[in-house]
Amino acid sequence: MKSNSKVTFRFYDLQNTSALLKIIRIDNGVERELDSKMSIDILCKSQNGDFESFGVLTRTSFNTIEFPNLEPHTLYSCSGTVSVNGMDYEARGIDFLTKDGIPSQPRDVRKTLVTENQIQLTWKEPEFVRGVIEHYKVTVTRLAQRSFNDSLCKPLSSDKEKTFFVNDTNILIEYLSPSFSYTIVVRAETRHPETGQPSALFTTKTLNGPPAKLHIEKIRAKQRNIVSAAIF
Repeated sequence: MKSNSKVTFRFYDLQNTSALLKIIRIDNGVERELDSKMSIDILCKSQNGDFESFGVLTRTSFNTIEFPNLEPHTLYSCSGTVSVNGMDYEARGIDFLTKDGIPSQPRDVRKTLVTENQIQLTWKEPEFVRGVIEHYKVTVTRLAQRSFNDSLCKPLSSDKEKTFFVNDTNILIEYLSPSFSYTIVVRAETRHPETGQPSALFTTKTLNGPPAKLHIEKIRAKQRNIVSAAIF
């Protein structure tokens, strides 16, 4: 390799649990692909020092290093050396942030209010967020009523399901049907394309009472975390 050559490092494929680093040779300001076998000794550590990953050369390219077994949404700093044709190049100041992962389940779902047509819930954020929570997905299912005088337990109505999105760890669901049982599941969502793990199934029943009076009202869910189920 020429004496005025140097190498630079560039990440080009960042995922939530892995990263690919490309090593590029620069000759007189011109970038060139490396076509020689090399040896590497590069270690990436997380900012808090809890996690680390040694780089390994990929089998498909001379100039690509993979860092496996990374933690989602974690800032890593890398340093070490790369040896090409007997010449050592220092690798330092290489930082990257992995993508968001899938959150674990929201915890401790509890009811704080139950009336004949309202249910209010709170919960705690997941133990392992693995990113930045964009919102919570709340799935509410009204269970079918059944006649227990009928030996076949024939349904009097079918299950109904609605989904709501809120930005906080609480929700007030309005305009529910009196004397019905509801199941509720909460999931956290980050920028990862997959939804987070579901909370433990929560079941409660609205109180006896007259049907809710349906009226039109604009509700700012982001400010109040109130959602209308419209006689659900």
